[in-house]
Amino acid sequence: MQENQLPRVLLLTSVVIGVLLLLSAVPPLTLGGTKLRKINLLSDLKKEEPNAVAEVKTKSKKNKKDKKDKKTAESLKVRNLSCPKGVTCIEDYSENKKALENFVQALKEVNQRPVRIAFFGDSFIEGDILTASLRDTLQLIYGGRGVGYVPITSEVARFRTTIQHGFANWKTYSFVGKKSSYSPLGTPGYCFVPLEDNEVEFKPGKRKMNSQFNTMRLFYKSTLPDSLHYT
Repeated sequence: MQENQLPRVLLLTSVVIGVLLLLSAVPPLTLGGTKLRKINLLSDLKKEEPNAVAEVKTKSKKNKKDKKDKKTAESLKVRNLSCPKGVTCIEDYSENKKALENFVQALKEVNQRPVRIAFFGDSFIEGDILTASLRDTLQLIYGGRGVGYVPITSEVARFRTTIQHGFANWKTYSFVGKKSSYSPLGTPGYCFVPLEDNEVEFKPGKRKMNSQFNTMRLFYKSTLPDSLHYT
């Protein structure tokens, strides 16, 4: 009968914990010009000092930072960026609070030229979840209609409610999926290659703001003479 090894496992675990606790008391070391990170086995249990202040290397840098913070605070005070009660505001998190100036300026000129907005995100905009409400609000205020860019194929086509989308016989390449040197990716990070008897279908969605659209553009590239049929 094989001997029970549980006591040895407990002994090894105790030794490892003891060594790590001893290393926690050792000051940070430098090896070959590289500063090694200090081991602290109890870092998750240790409470930070409420009045702890980050170490500042030089006095000049601290003064420069203080002036910068003061200038930012004064700028925010002048602009009065408080959000009205009951309104969900879009915050500008840039350092100088000027990242959205071009965006706002473009909206002010919406009567002179079309405004197209690219929203960069991940799964939280998949299926038009967040962007649908934002786009509806902007179109309600500034005019316009439509659902923006729609890919030829989509894994969430049945999940998206702002447009009815169907497709068949397409090969899809993307920067996060299958790639091919013969199929360069477009701006959205996708490339759709038609197979035999391919088709794609778009119909207006059921939402009020997306019930109809009168303009459609198809972006494509062909190295050989080809034909396109639409109904």
